[in-house]
Amino acid sequence: MRPASTRPRVIPEVELQNSTNPFGLSKPNTAVRLSGVDDVISESLAGAKNGAGNITSNFRVNTDEALALGDKLLGQGYKEVGKAGSGVFEKQVGSQTYRFRIDENSLLGKHAPNEPHVHVEILDENRNILVNNHIPLID
Repeated sequence: MRPASTRPRVIPEVELQNSTNPFGLSKPNTAVRLSGVDDVISESLAGAKNGAGNITSNFRVNTDEALALGDKLLGQGYKEVGKAGSGVFEKQVGSQTYRFRIDENSLLGKHAPNEPHVHVEILDENRNILVNNHIPLID
């Protein structure tokens, strides 16, 4: 178990037993409700530090929070990579690359965790993925 200071904050009054996402898929909610985009960013940074690779977030976000997450993670000066409309945005931060992905396959849940989600990815100076955090969507 994580020490109390590093455990995700749980807000009991907004925990969900079941959720239906905006894409019509219903699934039990096994993650806690996000209390702030800072929690997902902190979780992703910790994952990068530990070289966690692919993880599924302990948090869920709604679409507004997902957009705020990308905005806060990347800030000013990010660029879309790949073809126009790819939904993959990145920015160089020191020796690392921060990437926010809100691509069609992720939004449709076509890969793990097999539900609609967005990604926070952090790559090292050689563009190896340190963490690829899959953050499930709710609404």
